Amino acid sequence: MDSTGRFLLPQTPGQNAARTLWNTPVTLSSGVPAKTAVVGDLRTVVVPFRSGMQLTWSEETVNAGTQASPVSNDSFRKNQLVFRAEVRMGISVLSAPSLRKATLA
Repeated sequence: MDSTGRFLLPQTPGQNAARTLWNTPVTLSSGVPAKTAVVGDLRTVVVPFRSGMQLTWSEETVNAGTQASPVSNDSFRKNQLVFRAEVRMGISVLSAPSLRKATLA
């Protein structure tokens, strides 16, 4: 810290540091096994929308919980609105050789 109590780092320690490897963004995924990496040109990966977004909502009182232990949620009294947004998406790899799986030691 300097004499005024400010941190000397470009970011405060509480902020997330950018994950990069040789100035290339890195993303962690729970869908990839441990000690495995997928590398490649992500410009060849396309995520098309298979349908438009569907938005539904309800201003009714919502009963939550389970049948054995119901929880009443009076949305009207609490001035709340319950909504759901759904979209169907796919994934296409335009050039399979542009992506590679690497096993790490």
